Amino acid sequence: MARANLDTVTSAVDGLLDAALDFEQMPGAIEQVRKLFNGSKACLGHFGPDTHPADSISNNSDPELDAFCYRELMTEAQSFIAQVAGVPVGTVYRDHALFGDELRSNRFWREWMAPQDMYGGMASRVLEAGPSFWLCDVQRGRGQEPFDAADIALFERLMPVMRRVTQLRQQLGRLSIERDMARRALDELSLAIIIVDRSLQLAYANA
Repeated sequence: MARANLDTVTSAVDGLLDAALDFEQMPGAIEQVRKLFNGSKACLGHFGPDTHPADSISNNSDPELDAFCYRELMTEAQSFIAQVAGVPVGTVYRDHALFGDELRSNRFWREWMAPQDMYGGMASRVLEAGPSFWLCDVQRGRGQEPFDAADIALFERLMPVMRRVTQLRQQLGRLSIERDMARRALDELSLAIIIVDRSLQLAYANA
């Protein structure tokens, strides 16, 4: 494949940084990553206790297929998830090198990966948080060339950006939860409260 140029790399990095502050932009940012590596599919997924379909952000999500995966196929995928959990954070691996022939003989690949043209991928755990971890994965489709050493090297250099984006998202998510909890506590007070900002514009009122 043709090597990625500076503009393409910069665009992908800018998209990820923008998505850190506005996570609704993350599917578009993941699409930029897919294009950067000429992939058939790219995703940022969260694995651990109590995960659900919304924890996976991809460039072109199929909600019904994702729900089917979490409902019917996660048991089939557990052995692969356990193997990935043993890969050091930041290390890039090829899925077929890690899983071998077991991957394509598994129902998880046949019924979820293959229908999405996911025939050979490279991935990295970008962040670990207790029993959970975040994984970035880019796949190539049937008939495409496998990822080469240059692809792996570029992907490896992109992972610190992905790690920081994921960390920021978690921090902002916690702040949002704390803000919502504070708002609910204020709403329950019997006394009227009005908060204004520095320009004396109304910021909050529970009455």
